[in-house]
Amino acid sequence: MSISAFDVDIKQSGTTDYTVNYQQAVSACATKGNRIFFPAAPSGYILTDTLDLGSNMEVYGVKGKISGLGDPCTGTQFIWGGAPNKPMLRAFGTRSLILRGLHLHGNQTAGCVGLLIDSTNTPVSSGNSFRDLVIEYCGAPAWPGGFAADGIAIQIGSTLSGF
Repeated sequence: MSISAFDVDIKQSGTTDYTVNYQQAVSACATKGNRIFFPAAPSGYILTDTLDLGSNMEVYGVKGKISGLGDPCTGTQFIWGGAPNKPMLRAFGTRSLILRGLHLHGNQTAGCVGLLIDSTNTPVSSGNSFRDLVIEYCGAPAWPGGFAADGIAIQIGSTLSGF
């Protein structure tokens, strides 16, 4: 079953924070093994806290060029407006998670990571798929095992690896 973000009262003003609504929608999909669609939004979706993703779910947006906050972006855009040193999306112990057609914009926030995957949980995160996923303008994290990356961080114990 697939639902649109608008079906669960998701808004995308580009200035107002609806992070709690986004998390509720994602959590509902995770428990039902559903798909949630975030339609294109010219001003993007503002995130002020990490979205925790679950297993057996798909979070997807629009693939292709979308005019956004100046530069055209590829995919439905999420823009970080939260505190430094936090991930935008977190997948801990997930299986069969699919992310596609998303553009994660870190807003040049120090320590912001687009996607954090933890491999220390039981079960270990596996069988996940990321297609048409753009991650950019994230700052270099200040976590242990430091790295500089705009992309994905994998946490193993207290050490992070980025690529």
